[in-house]
Amino acid sequence: MSKPNRLQVEQEHHKQAFETYYGLGTKRNYREVGERLGVSTSAVKLMAKSFNWPARIQERDATVARQAADQAIGSAVAEAARKR
Repeated sequence: MSKPNRLQVEQEHHKQAFETYYGLGTKRNYREVGERLGVSTSAVKLMAKSFNWPARIQERDATVARQAADQAIGSAVAEAARKR
């Protein structure tokens, strides 16, 4: 029986694998995710391909950056208001 090229439905353990991968930060790699979750590197690669982890990383990073910028702007505005 041949291996599937892609998984069809993202289940909770797939989401957990992505969160583990994302949480590794700049040192993220599929082997480490597999070791932490007790699955093979090839299984992690299949999840990453199936659920487009590279794009999700970019989207998450952009969201985090926007939130940080919004928070910094809010803090600057609040500080300026206190100084008046």
